[in-house]
Amino acid sequence: MPASLVFTSSSYTGRLKGPDNALDIRLRSDLLGKGLLFIGYSLQDENLRELLSQIRRAFGGETPASYTIAFDYQPEMEDLAAEFGVRVVNPRGLLPGAANNTDAFDRCLQALCDATMRLRSARELESLLKGGDMIVPVLIEHELAALEQVVAAEDFPTSLKAFRANTDAHIIPEHLQRRVAEAFVSIAEKAETKGDLQQLRASVFNLELQPVHALVVMAGYMAATCIRTELSGFDPAYLIASPSMAEPMWPLAAAHAVEMLIGGGYAITDGFRQMATHWFEEYVLSDGQGQDFAGLPAPGHEFIRKQIDIVWPNPRERPPMFRSPHRGFPRPSLFRPKFGEIAAQIERSFPQRFPVPKDMG
Repeated sequence: MPASLVFTSSSYTGRLKGPDNALDIRLRSDLLGKGLLFIGYSLQDENLRELLSQIRRAFGGETPASYTIAFDYQPEMEDLAAEFGVRVVNPRGLLPGAANNTDAFDRCLQALCDATMRLRSARELESLLKGGDMIVPVLIEHELAALEQVVAAEDFPTSLKAFRANTDAHIIPEHLQRRVAEAFVSIAEKAETKGDLQQLRASVFNLELQPVHALVVMAGYMAATCIRTELSGFDPAYLIASPSMAEPMWPLAAAHAVEMLIGGGYAITDGFRQMATHWFEEYVLSDGQGQDFAGLPAPGHEFIRKQIDIVWPNPRERPPMFRSPHRGFPRPSLFRPKFGEIAAQIERSFPQRFPVPKDMG
């Protein structure tokens, strides 16, 4: 309500003399049951000071400890804060190596966020082990907007850290999922090292989206592997676990990754080709006719084949497994058993009942 807005000292006086405001009631409730953290707040607000004084007087000072993080610490803050049972945190004192107040303040807040995240994770793990219900956070729009600003302005480590803090094991509302996928692709484009790829893969594993958006995320990760140099032997970079996307979708995601690279003006590197060999393998060996791809419409087949031709313009340069069929052996996409089938085979191999031990006497 416009009448409740406070702009001047006289407005403060009028409000203090008036009936309780809903925010005042909520603040009193929090002061009685919780410790509060004031960030960048000078405690000069007359309304807040009056509320703090009332609570302290009514309960003889027996209220939960509260804290304030001072941006520009001054020793006289201690006396003022102590009057209301508030402890002052001096970032420059905690971080003597900081370049200035801004640097110390930012690093202090980051350390606080990191500690809070670790504590929350530990509590959720403890609750899980005890069989309790875990609180699943929900991504909200203003958090996503802040995340998008970080992704646009910061380097890979900072962007990915912010991304994972806001999306790992979160419920992401349907109307925000496209933006989350686009933010991931923007971060993936900043990847520069093999370690970056490992961190991206971990983020994919903890990200739950609808398949159409998960496909975009997977394609972004695949496109990022263009930074790899070609390696011999096994490389875990091609193994990607997504809770939202089945392995048969890999060829389609890989095709979109090629589209991202070409559209962004990036070269198709040998490192990417090595990974793409694994991602396209079952599709190529079955000529797109394997049971996993039976439901793919004709435009999808055309799109995948077009991107394969871009990765290997000369068919003779394709990996040997793509050039010559495995005569005498079933095609992998038709031959490879599913996990459920393997589990059923193991179960059938168990004896129906265990033999009765012989009498040792």
